[in-house]
Amino acid sequence: MVWYGMVWYTFTIMNVYFPCDCYVNVDKYLDYLGKIQAFALDIVGPYIIIGDFNCNPQALSSPCGKILNDFIQDCDFKLTNGCLPLDSYTFVSDAWKSSSWLDHCLGPSCVIEIWWIAVILSMTVFILITTHLLLL
Repeated sequence: MVWYGMVWYTFTIMNVYFPCDCYVNVDKYLDYLGKIQAFALDIVGPYIIIGDFNCNPQALSSPCGKILNDFIQDCDFKLTNGCLPLDSYTFVSDAWKSSSWLDHCLGPSCVIEIWWIAVILSMTVFILITTHLLLL
């Protein structure tokens, strides 16, 4: 739930992890986007899709990026790149000695705006709390 404009909002957060960006995975990518679209149609209320999409929708050379970009336009979504700073990560694989992060956030424009207000507020609270704790 997010408090915005004197109202509590609830919304669904859909977390996704997509296959690597290569021509071999184009069919998988299309399949996953179809599943996301079908799932989103069943959601009552606002939602966002956040995750590791493993592609760059703005890169002309990205086979899956073009597909994601078309999906965003077809669904009339708003895309927010880089949900986290470039030098951060949200997952570490001990087996593969690699890390990844949530690289895109997309959804209807009104929900994305509320989402970013919540992110900014939560980061501000976190900074205030950690700063306060460090001073103790």
